[in-house]
Amino acid sequence: MKKYPIFLALYTILIGLSAFFFTNLGKNQIPQIKAATSSKVTVVISNTGSLQTDYDVLLELDTATMISGGTLQSDCDDLRFYDTDDTTPLNYWVESGCNTSTTQVWITVPSIPVGNKNIYLHYNDPAMTNGEQSWSGNFILMNAGGCPSGWTRNTSYDSRFPYGASTYGGTGGANSHSHSTAITSGTGGGGGSADGPGRPASNHTHNLTVTASSATVVPPYLNMVFCQKTDSDISTGLIALFDANAPSGWTRFSALDSKFPQGNSAYGGTGGTNTHSHTVSHSGVSGASHQSGAGGTKTNPVCPDAGHTHSWSNTTSSTVANTPPYLNMIFGSKDSTGTASPNMISMFSALPPLGWTRFSALDSKFPQGNSA
Repeated sequence: MKKYPIFLALYTILIGLSAFFFTNLGKNQIPQIKAATSSKVTVVISNTGSLQTDYDVLLELDTATMISGGTLQSDCDDLRFYDTDDTTPLNYWVESGCNTSTTQVWITVPSIPVGNKNIYLHYNDPAMTNGEQSWSGNFILMNAGGCPSGWTRNTSYDSRFPYGASTYGGTGGANSHSHSTAITSGTGGGGGSADGPGRPASNHTHNLTVTASSATVVPPYLNMVFCQKTDSDISTGLIALFDANAPSGWTRFSALDSKFPQGNSAYGGTGGTNTHSHTVSHSGVSGASHQSGAGGTKTNPVCPDAGHTHSWSNTTSSTVANTPPYLNMIFGSKDSTGTASPNMISMFSALPPLGWTRFSALDSKFPQGNSA
């Protein structure tokens, strides 16, 4: 089966960075090719299911042996794949690095009938230039420490949270918010059809400014180091997402349980809360503005209390949740350096050309750590 992906964007309350997420839902297990001196190898694909069209097959090659034997260019540029007629070229993409014992290559096969089908690998041509499908993206994984050798830190995620979307790179949101100022007016009256000495005017008003303080709306988080690389040689300790229990070769990374991963230059900082409230203050209380009555104007003794005011105490707004839309994900840490595993979900800065599809369950959601 193919690897399947997902994408990121952001939520209005949080600072987020959009990126691609992908998951590998399985690999076609083809015997590893360890060619040494030949320049053509027959690859047999066994299909016990049903007819497949435009199907991405994963092939594992020992390119290190081929290169050391002098039959393959050091950059693997002379790899070529052909259909059953040994003439029709097939699209391919080297997912993991060249010159390794477990080089991962995806090949798109137009038609795979039930039973066995032959395709052909050609190599050992020093005049060949790179023929694989182009890709300018990066694998993006997390680490509980600095980025390992061969990986560089993706600083775009600093102080941001990954979020599911269909394209990479969108940013926005904020760590806090406040509510707009409200100005209210109140009207009162002294009563009577005509004002007299010692009686306030029949109608008067006050203005009151109400302000809600800014409050932090960041949910519980754990600072993670985001690392990127152009291929899937995954170093020990790098952390990916899974939609099922972490497979063999991975250990569940429980430090992210009930937390959202936030990018940072160093691992381990925590913060955020599940709820927030606002302090509501009152100011700008004006003096009374009296209406003139039958007995005279605002300035004569009809309004002896024309300058009186009222006071209000500060209050606290109700408590509400900080939690943005999320999907519980299992985070796993790689036990030892190796290739991408079945059911692995990775972030990408661009959709790989072959072998991966979008994991849309995370669209418009933040990944939150959980045991299930």
